[in-house]
Amino acid sequence: MRKALILIAIAVLAATLFFAIAAEKATLIVIGDTPVVDRVTNQAQVVTIDHLKTGDHRAVYRCIDTKSYFVYEIRLDDSRIGYVVDGKYRLDVKSAWRGPWTNPIVFNCY
Repeated sequence: MRKALILIAIAVLAATLFFAIAAEKATLIVIGDTPVVDRVTNQAQVVTIDHLKTGDHRAVYRCIDTKSYFVYEIRLDDSRIGYVVDGKYRLDVKSAWRGPWTNPIVFNCY
């Protein structure tokens, strides 16, 4: 019983350390007109659902690596989910360990 508790404590500590090191908060900072599309796959059939304008900031909920480029999943003001594939923006990525914990947590977003 005691060995099991020690193993559980070690596993929790390892998971916490991994989270502290690998977790990030990413913010998309728009510096020019940036289209937001409705899906990631099949670029020929995507529909532009919104445009972000210079100065807009959006929390990144997920980073999708297509092996050719990154796609960023964001939430629009009306709560719809959209994807940024191209446009004029920069990505601000910080360690999640540095708080405050207001943005979603992402991994490997660079």
